[in-house]
Amino acid sequence: MSFDAKRFLNSLTTSISTERKDQKLVYRKALDFYKCNSKAHLDSILSPQFIDYDRVKDSTIFREMGMTKGIVDNISLVYSQKPKRNFKIGESDLGDKLQDYIDGIYNTLGNSFFQIHEKLVNTLSHCSVLVTWDESQLKFMLMTPDKYDIIQDEMDYTKANAYYFQIDSVDDMTNKQNVTKFVYVDDTTFSKVITGTTWNKDSIVTETALANTKLEPFDGAKSTDNIYGTIPVITTRSQPPVMDFFVDQNARLFESNESVLITKNTSANKTGFLQGYSQMVHTKNTGSAMNESVSDAFQVGVDVKVNLENGITGGQLAEKLEFLSPSTDLNMLNQDIKDTYLQTATIFGLGESDGNVKANASGLSLVVSDDKKNKLINASRPTYVKFESDLFDMIRIVNNKHSATTIPNNITINVDFEEIETTIGLQDKIDWYQFEIDNAMKSKWEILIEDNPELTEELAKEQVARAEEENKQDEQDLLNMTDDKNKEESE
Repeated sequence: MSFDAKRFLNSLTTSISTERKDQKLVYRKALDFYKCNSKAHLDSILSPQFIDYDRVKDSTIFREMGMTKGIVDNISLVYSQKPKRNFKIGESDLGDKLQDYIDGIYNTLGNSFFQIHEKLVNTLSHCSVLVTWDESQLKFMLMTPDKYDIIQDEMDYTKANAYYFQIDSVDDMTNKQNVTKFVYVDDTTFSKVITGTTWNKDSIVTETALANTKLEPFDGAKSTDNIYGTIPVITTRSQPPVMDFFVDQNARLFESNESVLITKNTSANKTGFLQGYSQMVHTKNTGSAMNESVSDAFQVGVDVKVNLENGITGGQLAEKLEFLSPSTDLNMLNQDIKDTYLQTATIFGLGESDGNVKANASGLSLVVSDDKKNKLINASRPTYVKFESDLFDMIRIVNNKHSATTIPNNITINVDFEEIETTIGLQDKIDWYQFEIDNAMKSKWEILIEDNPELTEELAKEQVARAEEENKQDEQDLLNMTDDKNKEESE
């Protein structure tokens, strides 16, 4: 696919449509929730629930719930430990020089990059990685789906024929219009795209901009051509895409459920604060028909007196002053908040019925059993095996266009993700060791070192040899004792 200005502007129209902008907002809110920055969205969450929100928002009792972060961190376990990456050329190992070079790429990248990528995939259901070259080394850029758009394949809407993201320049003096540039990449083009003028950043590009749309090389680039011959972007999704490129299931779950949790918790906090106080009420008989007793500016609070008029005379005090106390069940409110948290956790496979999976009511943090963690890793493993393979292929393509060290095309990568050690009973441990020995998975001296890491290989082998010799002697003694010939001699 080559760059086509009309096709690009048509896609740009879609990318700033109401539907796509709403989806981007969902992604951004979910990401902010993961970063424990839900306060940035507090007004949009609470204002629809409280008519007088603008007046009372400064007295709102708010705390970060951290539900999204708590769940995402507990299901993002594939890269909790650095995996072992084995590279082969056919059946042979790589030479030391090439092995060191490839190891250097991954060491520079660091396991933290893979951890962040996995957490973004679990938070948003969707994350991409752009692989490029920066002066003397590979460069990796994480791209969340609220920051870029794509030109969809006409025959398969789940695939992208091009990726692009916006670069905003400084607004002009009127602060009304914005000249916009884009980073654009397809399989033949990798460049800046100048589109002309867009109004207020959200308007569809004007027809006059079509004639002004042009390509511009990046600083230092010789042309706008894509020298890689492929789009150097790897996209990972937590679920398979269906009739659309962008996947957002997790983002929508976290965005909606944490918003509900914040609303409930804010209400519970306010109720809890007022629970320890009584509301002062001043009631006055007017001696006339019932008047409107509560104005639009009606306020409730520990430092506010509520004035009421009942409009009834006879047999009642002319006026009275009393205190009313709320009787809301705070335990019920707190349990409801905990249930909301756990209902969301269950959707992501963290049900209370699984081992030690439970929520700490005070901090609403999850405790997950080791066995459950291993199940979560195994469930996610195929997604990241594919990601590792696709990423290495892209590393090879980009590297070989810039580096003096060539990575051969026939190298394959095998990734072994570390499993979490599950605490088991002594007999289960013995049975497992026996299983490893019977199936030649480990030797006896390796099991000894695993159980006692301070042992050296030499000492472990000596212990095994001594134990085997003693076992042989015990067996011989037992044989001698049970041999009929020996019995006769003894008699």
